[in-house]
Amino acid sequence: MQQYRTVNGILYERKLLEAADKMMGVRSKNGISLREAKRLYVIALDHGFVTEIERRTLEHILGNYKMDDDAKVWLGGRIGQETPMQRAIKRTIREAADYPNLQWVIDDAEVDAQQAMNAEVPFLNALFEVLHSFLHQMESSYSPRDILSEEMGLDLEDRELITAYMREKIDAGTIYLFPRDHKLAISKGEFPFQMQDFTNDFKEYWMFGLKMPDLPNYEFTGYVNREDAHDTYNEGWAIGGQPA
Repeated sequence: MQQYRTVNGILYERKLLEAADKMMGVRSKNGISLREAKRLYVIALDHGFVTEIERRTLEHILGNYKMDDDAKVWLGGRIGQETPMQRAIKRTIREAADYPNLQWVIDDAEVDAQQAMNAEVPFLNALFEVLHSFLHQMESSYSPRDILSEEMGLDLEDRELITAYMREKIDAGTIYLFPRDHKLAISKGEFPFQMQDFTNDFKEYWMFGLKMPDLPNYEFTGYVNREDAHDTYNEGWAIGGQPA
């Protein structure tokens, strides 16, 4: 049996279409359920992520098969996460930076637009460098390490202990890429950070935000020079106030 099926001249994954067809045959009046949509997603997974043709097939099913509303929302969300860039982000965070649970809010189009801003340092490199900075930087009393040690009463000189705690707290958090229109987005409540008095030029730096649930009174920003990744630093801000 061939692996693919052609529909209107476009290749799709046969196993996914056949699974969806079978589901429709069983629940023809109601459409594909949430549980069945999740089954389709599991079928599509290939070595831990959805390939491009499998993602295309899921999009085809989403647009052409009757499906319960909650199934559409769930499957649509997963498809959006499995673009080539999102897979690369996931592997950078999960494998290279070694954060198995850290979440991210990073838009593909925003990455593309910012990489076109004469960035010698590619986005994924910047993401890796800023995560390393959040974990290890100790040069400023505003750094996450310093704030964590103060909040939890830890000895800042015990670097191994601080690093272990810091990794745990980061891994439970979410990292964001600041959009080009971040000032407007913040003012409209569309980006979950406060408007800080940034002293660097956004055009010169990749800007990231980090939130950690175990440090709810703080937000953290990280900066990677678009021309030189050695120029990477971060700082923490007390929500509602000045740098922590």
